[in-house]
Amino acid sequence: MKKQCLLATLCLGLVLMASSAMAYSLSTNFDGITTNQSDLTTTSGLNQWNDLVRWQIQPTGGNSDSWAQQTPRDDGGHETSLLFYGFDATGLGVGTPFSLEFDFINDGPDTTIGKVYLGGLDTGESISRFAPWGNLDTTKFFEADLATTSVWTHASYTGTVSDDFDVLYVAFRLGGTSGLRGIDNVSLDVAPVPEPSTFLLLGAGIAGLALWRRKKIQA
Repeated sequence: MKKQCLLATLCLGLVLMASSAMAYSLSTNFDGITTNQSDLTTTSGLNQWNDLVRWQIQPTGGNSDSWAQQTPRDDGGHETSLLFYGFDATGLGVGTPFSLEFDFINDGPDTTIGKVYLGGLDTGESISRFAPWGNLDTTKFFEADLATTSVWTHASYTGTVSDDFDVLYVAFRLGGTSGLRGIDNVSLDVAPVPEPSTFLLLGAGIAGLALWRRKKIQA
């Protein structure tokens, strides 16, 4: 009977750990990637890179060949556009840690400071490919400036998800009229940390079984 209880404790700990280990990982160097002219909602535009029309995949010139470039306007005017990617956030609740890394270049005599955003959407919310990108200000939970730089620069950020969203997204915004502006080698990892009680159950089950086994051998 004691053995069955210990096995049940161990199994419960394993089940809880597995259920809390839901995670999402995005990693792309833009090789073979295409950008789509699509809005992002909780049911559409997911698992793909979306923009208005100004972001294009270039086969050379990045850190690892292909990269996403914000191309200038045909009329030479100022261009500020958004490149964004969304994914199903089911199981990734409030407080879930994230880590985001990428390379960027933001060059040109009139280049404006760029931005990177992380945010979440619930039913009825969306991110439009058209400026001013509806819901961006109200759904983002993280943002950082991307400084002007004439060389590829690495950026790395960590934090936590602010709420229990249906969809999470990452978005990049650059601007200017000339010079190179682009993103490469995007890596986003979102993974919950198991509750301490889960580790206690798992540890209790393992320790109990080890002690039961030792007593049985000694007997």
